[in-house]
Parts: sequence; C-alpha cells; structure tokens
Amino acid sequence: MLHDIQSELSILGAILLDNSIIKLVAGQLYQNDFHNVIHSQIYGAMVEMTGAVDMVTVNTELEKRHGRGFAAELATCMETVPAPGDWKYYAASVIACSQRRKYREAGLTLSVESESGQDSPDTIGIKAIENLRKIMRRTPVEAVNIKTQCIEAIQEFSALYGAGGGLVGHSTGITKLDNLLCGIRPQSLNLIAGRAKHGKTSMAVQISDHIQSPENSVLMFSLEMPARDILTKIVSQRTGINSQSIMRGNTSEWETGRVMDEFEKIAGSGWIIRDNPNQTIEQIESTIYQTHAESPLSMIVVDHVQLIRHSFREKRYQAIGRAAMTLYEISKTLRVPVILVSQLGRGAEEGDTPRLSDLRESGDLEQNATSVTFIYRPALTGKNVPKEDTDIIVIANRYGPIGKFKAHMSLLTQFFYEEKGEDAL
Repeated sequence: MLHDIQSELSILGAILLDNSIIKLVAGQLYQNDFHNVIHSQIYGAMVEMTGAVDMVTVNTELEKRHGRGFAAELATCMETVPAPGDWKYYAASVIACSQRRKYREAGLTLSVESESGQDSPDTIGIKAIENLRKIMRRTPVEAVNIKTQCIEAIQEFSALYGAGGGLVGHSTGITKLDNLLCGIRPQSLNLIAGRAKHGKTSMAVQISDHIQSPENSVLMFSLEMPARDILTKIVSQRTGINSQSIMRGNTSEWETGRVMDEFEKIAGSGWIIRDNPNQTIEQIESTIYQTHAESPLSMIVVDHVQLIRHSFREKRYQAIGRAAMTLYEISKTLRVPVILVSQLGRGAEEGDTPRLSDLRESGDLEQNATSVTFIYRPALTGKNVPKEDTDIIVIANRYGPIGKFKAHMSLLTQFFYEEKGEDAL
C-alpha cells in the first residue's frame, strides 16, 4: 500500500484533540510523508505553530500561508480519528507508506540510470545503495518498546541464571577471552588488531570456525588472502597439520585423508568466503544484505579494514571511520556480531606492548568498536622469548573488564592455545 488516507486524517485529528502529540511525533513524521497535498500542508502548519493547535488557529495559519483555509478538511480530521490514543499506529502507517513510495522512486531512478548508460555499473550500484540506506535509516515512531525489551532481558537473564551463568552471545572457543568479553555478542563490532604476521587473521579465522555450523553461517570478506588460503588455514587449524605441507600437497597418506575429509566438511558447513579484492564499503554492505536475505547470517568478518577501497575525494581516516560505522550499523540492524580485523600502525613496531594509539586511524575505529583485542607476539618485536609466545590483550571493552592473558600460537598451524594463569592489565 502506497498511501493510507485514513491514517493521515487520523493522525491530524489526534493532534487537534491532543496537542501534546505534536511534540512526540514531530521528530519522526515529516511533512513530505503525507501523500495528500492538503494533509501535508495542514501538518506543516501544525509543526511550526508556537501556540495552541486547534481547528481555529490552524485554519487561520493556513489562510496566511496559502490564501485560503481548510475548515472542511480539519472538521473531517476531527470526525475521522477513532481514538487519539492510537496516534502511534496512525503515524507509523503514514511513515511506512511514505517509505514504500520512496523505495518505488528509488527503483525507478535505478532503472532510468541503468538504461541511460552514462554511469558505470559500480557508480549506479553505489548511488542506489546510498539511497536505500537513507530510506532504511528512518526511525519508526515506536522504535523501542521498553516492555518488550524488558521481557527479552528477563528471558535472557533467566536462561543464564538457570545454566549457572554463561555467555551473552557466541563462544570464541578461548575460555579466557570469553571470560573478558562474555562471548561475541549480537549487535557488536569487535576489533582484532595486530602487526603483520602476529596472527590477527588466524585469530579471526579460529574464532569464526568455532562459531560456524550448518545452522550458523559466517560470512568472511578476505580482502588480502585468497579464499583458498583461508580454507587451508581452517583445515590446518582443525587437523594440526602444517599449513605449508597442505598448500604444497606434501602430506602423508594418513594426513591426506584427514585433509580431504576436512575440506568436504567445510563444503557443507556455514562458511561463506568472499575474496574479491579492492571492494568499497558500499559493495560489502550490499553483499551482506543480499547474503543475509538468502540465508540469515550468524556472524560477519572483514579482513582487514585498511584494504577497503575508498574514493580519492575522501581522506583515509574518514573512509576508515565511515566503514567502521557502517559495519556497526549493520550489526545492529541484522542483530549479528561483526569481527573487524585491523593493522597496527608503525609505532607498534618499536617493540613495546601495543596501545590504542597504535591503531591506524585509531580514533574512529576505537569509538565505533564494542571491543578491541590486540594480538601481540613479543619475539617478532625483538624480545628474547619463544616465537610461539603470544599476549592476547583486551584493551577496550564496553560491556566488561579489560585484561590480558598468555597464549601460544602454533608455528605450524597458527592455532592459538591458552596458558594457565591470567594477568590483569
């Protein structure tokens, strides 16, 4: 339905009967949401009036603006409204119809631009996505039903209490990391950062493989490594077989059987890997929504944020911040967690323990992230320790404590194992 005249009349009538409604709805219902021109003009006058809003004052204001009043239409509004207390329903219906009309207009615009041939397909697609995003970002009149939220919170708490305590979200498969983060939560942006070769991608793959299943799909954007290399990494971590041996086919008969079995298992698993390089955040966003529409996702991984392509007109730090914000918005919209892998800046190469300031374009990344976890291997920065030694550092966490713990990263499989004991930051 592209218009609802009954709801348009009813919301206007409700405002005439109860002026307090105008303050509640003005920030969400706009003049151009009304399909009927007269209704649009009436609402526009109501919103901008400073005194009492009734049939007489509104009609007088309309006479000033348009040279004539709308007394008959105002009377119809008063007579039409079934119940002023249901104003949220009327307003929501008007907004929904307005959005449908805008979607139709966006589709027509897309069709015309596609047929004209003036812009490239990518440019047309990016403009279309941006138009759709603007429409989708409209806040509904009743965005948060506090009663529903409380019921959901009680149910979640009861389930955790009944289980003797637990995680809010997916387990990472690493107990000490779960203890700090309480799991990978829905509607969260989780940053995993580190220097090159410290294992940030391996950690993201390890966590993702623990979460995925045929019922839990994980969509990974590998902007640096080919999908084949990611698959090899998964098989190596699962089997304990040297990843180099798998890549070269240099395995024993027994190992070959295990490798083949794991590749077959992955083929029927929840893994979805996109390794197209040089993608924009708009292209990534489009792929996420298309994939989620086909089969609901349980988690999204982007590796890594610095490789997301941006316009030459946009400064790098602005593009990084916009990408992080877009991914956070996606996590909230789809109610799934996002893992975003990030490279550390050159300052982290001096041998010191990483800090938030080491993040490239760290300001926007830190602000948008729900949690920030560093992967740090001291031996790679000149420390006299075994190469496997790894510090897992949760340096920022909106929902819980920060801390660090010791782990070992297998040099053969790049799989992380926990050490006993834990050090608090």
